[in-house]
Amino acid sequence: MVLIAPRPFFLVRYYDPSGVSGTGVVGEGTEWSDGSASLRWRGHEPVVGFWSGGVQSIERIHGHDGATIVVFPDELPANRTVEDFVYPLSSGQPVPAPSVGGLCAACKGAYPCTRCTDGMAGMLP
Repeated sequence: MVLIAPRPFFLVRYYDPSGVSGTGVVGEGTEWSDGSASLRWRGHEPVVGFWSGGVQSIERIHGHDGATIVVFPDELPANRTVEDFVYPLSSGQPVPAPSVGGLCAACKGAYPCTRCTDGMAGMLP
C-alpha cells in the first residue's frame, strides 16, 4: 500500500454571486489520501465541512461556473504564490479563471489577467 500525504489547498473566489462569502481566499482545505476533502470557510464564523466526493464536489457545488477555484500550492510554478490569484482589479470587475495550463482562460495571456473579463461573461453584475 502506498501512502499519499494529505495536500493543502485554497478556495479562491473571484466573484461572489451570492454576496455571502466575499472574494479572495474564502476557504482553506485538505485533500486526503482517499480523495475526500475537508474545507474550512474563512470569515467571522468559520465552519468546517467534509466532502466525500473530494475537491471535485467542492468545485461543482461552490465553483459558480469558474467564479471560485481550488488552488493547490504544490502545483503553482516556482515564481507564483496563492496571492497571485487574489487581487482586486481597479475596475471592480472579476477576472477570468485560469486555464488548465495556468494561462488566462479567456485570452490565453499570462495569469492572473488584468486585460480581459471575457471569461466571466454572463456573470458580471
